[in-house]
Amino acid sequence: MDWLIEHQQQLSHQIEQGKLPHAILLCGVQGSGKSKLAQWLTGVVSCLAPSKDHYGVFNPCQCCKHCLLINGQTYPDIEQLTPENDSHKVDAIRAACQFLQKTPQLGNKQVVVIEQADKMNAASSNALLKTLEEPSASSMLLLLTDNKSQLLETVISRCQTIDIKPFVGQKLAQIYQLNSQDPYLNISHLKQFSTKESIALTEQLQNHFLLFLAGEYSLMAMAKDLNETDESLAIIYQLVAKLIRQANGWYEPNQCSEYQQVKAYASPASLLAINTLLLKTIGLNHQVQTNRALQTEKCLVSVQQLLNNNKN
Repeated sequence: MDWLIEHQQQLSHQIEQGKLPHAILLCGVQGSGKSKLAQWLTGVVSCLAPSKDHYGVFNPCQCCKHCLLINGQTYPDIEQLTPENDSHKVDAIRAACQFLQKTPQLGNKQVVVIEQADKMNAASSNALLKTLEEPSASSMLLLLTDNKSQLLETVISRCQTIDIKPFVGQKLAQIYQLNSQDPYLNISHLKQFSTKESIALTEQLQNHFLLFLAGEYSLMAMAKDLNETDESLAIIYQLVAKLIRQANGWYEPNQCSEYQQVKAYASPASLLAINTLLLKTIGLNHQVQTNRALQTEKCLVSVQQLLNNNKN
């Protein structure tokens, strides 16, 4: 991921200067490379003989004892935490803090990587604060999140924050060799281009939703489409975001074919309202014990009501 190089250069310089912070917060959307950057950094600080490439970036040697153990997932000085039932339990955070206070068994660093750090509740976050405030000389804590706003400010302020921003548009399309001319192509769209089946599914869903907005595709048929896969609502959300950009002149006139199909039925204001409804429904559908089919149908009913009000 080319957009990670500048962060690797920065961290490599800090390693070389002996100024690597004990706590780093890696922020970025899903798929931006947070885990890859964390994996690279833990590998470098654990490797016995890291070397610097022509970009000025340190890389693990991949052949020393430490690297071999890391690749075999048996290196004793690294722990990785993932949420349990959509949250980080306070006992797991306390155990990780105790791990960081120990003397490393092999390397110079004890490393804990907390995936989806925004899943920590107040108790878990407070349990982490003492370690953030009083780290041991050998500890390193990496927090990964795609929703920094859900973290306590007291946690954020005690970390070095790295905001990972993937390329967009043609630069991203070239890297992944995608057949797309969309200047607003972003990392969240990549799943749609991963296979022929996903490309076909995306096109079908988007065409059906455009017909739904025009009143030419039934609510029940649209609901059935959206309940086929977990990604369906996100695909429609991206389509509506594109319609909003087209409606507001962000695209060239010859790139606005989708909006031309629905502009007689969906005003820019109603598209913004639909965008909000979809975002709310996506959030609800990520919650535990949510009836996703029901939430999706309620969303479509609200969209239909908006369109009817727009006609009147």
